[in-house]
Amino acid sequence: MKTRTTLVVAILLLFTVSAFAGDSVRAAGAASRENPGKGNLEDVYNRTPKKPFIFDGVAMPAGTQLPDKQLHWVISKEDYEKGTFRVYSSPEAAKAYMKTRQSDPGNTPGRGLKQNWPGSCSWTNGYTRFEKSRWCGDSAWLSMYPPYGEYQQLDSISWNNSISCVYAACDWYWTTLYACRYFSTTYSYPDCQDPDSLYIEGGLIVGDLDDFGFNNRTSSTRFE
Repeated sequence: MKTRTTLVVAILLLFTVSAFAGDSVRAAGAASRENPGKGNLEDVYNRTPKKPFIFDGVAMPAGTQLPDKQLHWVISKEDYEKGTFRVYSSPEAAKAYMKTRQSDPGNTPGRGLKQNWPGSCSWTNGYTRFEKSRWCGDSAWLSMYPPYGEYQQLDSISWNNSISCVYAACDWYWTTLYACRYFSTTYSYPDCQDPDSLYIEGGLIVGDLDDFGFNNRTSSTRFE
């Protein structure tokens, strides 16, 4: 009788340990899908904005969780000065708003400021500077020059999912950050599970991407 009881207890204990282990694996897998390549809790990005924002034309308070779908962030000078930014579910809508911020450069060759530049630049240099630390201040940084500068993937230079601060080039081009490699905006498992993009208007200094839900999320970047 004692032998049978001991056997039953052992079996129950085995099932309990197995179930717990399975839950741990599933939880780890979910975390990995949400933030591929991150093995440290303090590195896990938060997609929820800490600033109020305008989502498809509707004002939203800070802390509002975004829908789990492809989205396009836009940070213009005007909105940034007001302590807000915009998020669009359509890339066409995002580009339409961006066009209202500047006149069409047409066929102007080369790069440089154009007529009717919308305001002065906080960052007056002609290149974009990326830093890994929130609130900037790094002694080392990554630079990118318009109009053709780009990084199709940041893995090879150890910058993937690490950008936290951006000084956008004082130019008419927008510095564009993609959460997926190769500028992908299409969901595909396992290559692109986070197809969001962020447009930053030229001349802006965005010291903390965590405010916008885009910290440690950049896998490719270029000018648009």
